[in-house]
Amino acid sequence: HTYIEFFYVTEGKGVHVYNRKSFPIEVGAAGLLIPKDVHGFTYDGKNNFHHIDILMDIDYFKEACSFFYDGLYEDILSEKFQRIFTLSFEQIATLNKFVPYMFLPPDNLGHIMAAKSLLTSIIDFLFENYLQKTKDDSPEWLISLLSKLNASENFNAPLSDLEFAYNADYMRRIFKKNLGTTMTDYFNRKKMDYALHLLQTTDLSIESICETIGFNNISHFYHLFKRTFNKTPSEIRKF
Repeated sequence: HTYIEFFYVTEGKGVHVYNRKSFPIEVGAAGLLIPKDVHGFTYDGKNNFHHIDILMDIDYFKEACSFFYDGLYEDILSEKFQRIFTLSFEQIATLNKFVPYMFLPPDNLGHIMAAKSLLTSIIDFLFENYLQKTKDDSPEWLISLLSKLNASENFNAPLSDLEFAYNADYMRRIFKKNLGTTMTDYFNRKKMDYALHLLQTTDLSIESICETIGFNNISHFYHLFKRTFNKTPSEIRKF
């Protein structure tokens, strides 16, 4: 390839020959292919087999990636995202809604808008697949716990009140494996971020903020805040 290609199967069954390996595919099979990929399709000819291919200029695709975040294009090339996946019928319907406009002249407004919508949808589907895989690879209790640790209404509660379901040592070990940090450090960082937000957007006293995020020892709060942001709460308030 000298371009980016996205394909999806809309009818029948076939075989996807992808980088010298063969994979059976059927309706919903999809893939985002990068320049180094070599691929093709075969089918037995007994049944209808139909797939749609969307070709994208590399620079155009890079520009779209940068809208989501810097480095997304490089992450796609580095295989951070699984690029062969399965679409739901709702996702197929979304793509089918825009594809007909691609037959209009390239300078037609309908073509331009449909192209942008298609590309945004494709990247969204890539993200959705990644998030689903992350969820599948992580224990259900971990996803639930992260939700609790990110909720400001829980910041004044002891961490032990938020741990549940399994032995605390086991949960802390799995947390560190998945997040790369301890549960305590993660929770404290969320508290510090919230304290910074309150310092910048409210007139609450530093003592009140300290209490709001569950710190009884203001010296400990000052220490963690300074270590996190390289400034004290009082220094932040001066700006």
